[in-house]
Amino acid sequence: MTNKEYQEAVEKKYNQSLYEIMYDMCVIQNVVPVQGASILGVPKQTFNQWRNKFRLGPMQRRADLAVDLRRKSIDEYKIQLEGINFDRPFASKDDYSLAGFKELIERYIELYKYKRTSNTDTFAEMSLVLQIGIFEQILSHLDDYSDGRLYEKFLNEASFTKDDFDN
Repeated sequence: MTNKEYQEAVEKKYNQSLYEIMYDMCVIQNVVPVQGASILGVPKQTFNQWRNKFRLGPMQRRADLAVDLRRKSIDEYKIQLEGINFDRPFASKDDYSLAGFKELIERYIELYKYKRTSNTDTFAEMSLVLQIGIFEQILSHLDDYSDGRLYEKFLNEASFTKDDFDN
């Protein structure tokens, strides 16, 4: 039988489109090709061809998910950056305080997010993602410090680390 004949037979048997059948088997049931081929009554090679055609293999799905997450992240950044003027004056330009430091970190985050929305170089993008994460963590620590929670968080984390080290 040809792949087309197998497809017609499977679609007739399950009364669904081949994509729906393959989605159910590969994503919902998470069967391996040997199982799927056996269930559908087709050669393993045919099952693999269908799975690849619809991008339902595990690596293809992960790659597609990564692309979707990247697009969503960039779209969120674009929304966050709407109306941002990078040339606006600093409120704390000559203020060497925590408030001035915090403002500068916030502006760096804006700048890195903007760079990420316009950069297509994968290595540079990975670097920007790391920088954004680090700077957002710094902001979180500054907020915790201002609210009097950072010292307690440190002691908590240190005790867990000590417990892990002792065991």
